[in-house]
Amino acid sequence: MRLIGYEENDPLLADLDFHRKFLKVESLKNIARCIWFVYRCLSQILSTAKRKRTLLRQHKEKLVQVIERISPMLGVKRACRLMMTSAQQFYKWKREKSCAASISRLCVSRFPNQLSPSEIIIVKHHLRDPAAQHWRLIWIYYKMMRDGAAFMGKETFYRCARALGISRQSKRKQKPRTGIRSTAPLKLLHIDVTVYRPADNTRVFIQLITDNFSRAILGWRAARSWSAKETLANLVAVCEKYNLYCKPIQLMCDNGSENAGALNLFLEQPHVNIEKLVAQVDVTFSNSMAEAANKSLKYNNLFTRKLQSFEETLRYLPQAIDELNNRFHYSLYGLTPNEVLHGAVPDKSFLSRHREGNNNGFGFSKPLLLVLRGSCIAMRASIFC
Repeated sequence: MRLIGYEENDPLLADLDFHRKFLKVESLKNIARCIWFVYRCLSQILSTAKRKRTLLRQHKEKLVQVIERISPMLGVKRACRLMMTSAQQFYKWKREKSCAASISRLCVSRFPNQLSPSEIIIVKHHLRDPAAQHWRLIWIYYKMMRDGAAFMGKETFYRCARALGISRQSKRKQKPRTGIRSTAPLKLLHIDVTVYRPADNTRVFIQLITDNFSRAILGWRAARSWSAKETLANLVAVCEKYNLYCKPIQLMCDNGSENAGALNLFLEQPHVNIEKLVAQVDVTFSNSMAEAANKSLKYNNLFTRKLQSFEETLRYLPQAIDELNNRFHYSLYGLTPNEVLHGAVPDKSFLSRHREGNNNGFGFSKPLLLVLRGSCIAMRASIFC
């Protein structure tokens, strides 16, 4: 047998008789094939993982042991390639001897600038101090430095804390998952004002009145400056448009000056049946519904356009509000705010019922789909028989 393109000292070709016997056993070939598929799958996953080099460096001792064990059979270069590293990196790791006295496992005599054992003990004592269990790491670091216990860089202190396995997890107050919710349209309204700056850097105050149940923007108003009179004009326009004077509704707003003064005088009139709720004062909930509407308007519409001035912004706002009111909404299970405002009820099974209708997603009826499936099966049987 003649082989072309190999080296005489290749360890894989040292015993060709063994390889011939191995290839004659079908079960061993299947096992080797399975092992190769598993290795290729894991190597592809690891090659796309983040911080792959850091992960390999953390397990360099195990990698060196495996490469030293398989290199007599495969060769150093081929063994390093299988372990997804280079021969140069392997020899470098091999020269680095693990030092038990060092927290970074580096030789103290070769790397004398690392923390000494006494400094590591001081860091561990400060990190495990019961009085500082709820302190942030940076607070402990500055306390240790000001007490004169030990002196080191901030990043060195952080690395030492990570090596010791000591961390701090801040405990924050859990926010309510579900905010305030209405049971029908035009029962709870949200009002809030936001500021947008076009290309000429002028300030455009935009106020939206949003319905809680349908997420529809009922009214909007823009001006160069803002006061309670502008808020009142916006609310009056919404009340007249949807005939809200005779309906018991609630209006949620923040505690700003634009929501006081003339607005309070209007709400105190006997023919107005609107209850004002100040967010996080009269109720525990925030005015997040209005803030979400403002954010959606700015990031999905205004920031995507290069509006030059206040006048251009004013001309574009009707189009932007119309797009938001007719956009399919996640919280409404695929319905638009305008559809829910005019009577549609949000339902999780809306899309499934819509798909099970006459079109079935393909424009065909169910009997026709069954006929098509049967014909496809018959065609496959005729081809492969």
